[in-house]
Amino acid sequence: TISETIRQKGTKKIYLARVRGRFPAGLDHLNPLPSIDLSAFEVDSEALDGGEVDQHRFGRGDDMPPASQAAKKEVPSLETVRQSAGVGYLKGDLEGVAGGVPEDVWLQCPIGVVSHREGVYACDPRGKACLSRFRLLSYCGQTDTSLVECSPYTGRTHQLRLHLQLCGHPIANDPCYGGELFFGDTQRLQRARSALKLMRQQGITPLSKVPHLLLLDEESENREDDKGAARGDNEKNEVVSTQEKVVVDEPVKQLQMEGESDDAYLIRTCRYCQTNRQTHELEQLLHCDGIWLHALRYSGPDWDFQTPLPSWAENVSNVSGIPST
Repeated sequence: TISETIRQKGTKKIYLARVRGRFPAGLDHLNPLPSIDLSAFEVDSEALDGGEVDQHRFGRGDDMPPASQAAKKEVPSLETVRQSAGVGYLKGDLEGVAGGVPEDVWLQCPIGVVSHREGVYACDPRGKACLSRFRLLSYCGQTDTSLVECSPYTGRTHQLRLHLQLCGHPIANDPCYGGELFFGDTQRLQRARSALKLMRQQGITPLSKVPHLLLLDEESENREDDKGAARGDNEKNEVVSTQEKVVVDEPVKQLQMEGESDDAYLIRTCRYCQTNRQTHELEQLLHCDGIWLHALRYSGPDWDFQTPLPSWAENVSNVSGIPST
């Protein structure tokens, strides 16, 4: 089956990522490796490899904070990780792996879970062995970003995001692993600042407790001090057309009534479900539509599945296995 092929590493997986800087410049802070021992990367049953989902290692998504801000156990700093034995890169084709070319950069670094509850992961020499392949496709000097082809040899949670951050080229708009929220989109960033400010004025706490929102909160306070209340009123008008007050009651513990469905119970008791549409629209303005990491192609011995190129990677024709146009 396809699931079995993925689990047994019989699947070639290709992703695209837009990262900060000119990849792969600056890899001298990692240890050059003369070779990589593939026997260290044995098959295991982790969610991204198609195996059974381990509930203690399953991440919750793109809004989780980095280890440095939400760690539930002590983890090494990036600098410590970069200097650790067995962490480094190998440039060129890797023996025993099909499809490699001399321009490939192979990065080896273990990944471990920081917080089971929060789904936070980090590069950690004490974690599970992890190997990724990267190749530069193009560079944009105007935005100082590179389009990179990525292939995870192993399937750890957040593997590509963490490895790109480790080598100094994080996904440009990934605020949880070294990137910048709304990278290059100042209008979107301004709307998020304004939305957060208005929520604070309304007494509404964002549903997500994430670091990039805390940064926006600090920036909003600084802007208020610098620009004054008049400028704040203009920012409010940019987000919503009405000035109606959003009433958010304090949470009160309520029991589920007999015969009441779970959905009906949540709607009745969730304080955010009691607010009007404006509240939900404001919450949505605080988050990006998705980071620049795209699953482009999965292929096996007798099957092949491809997805269209994302808008931020159009006009690319030198991706492995993608016909030139």
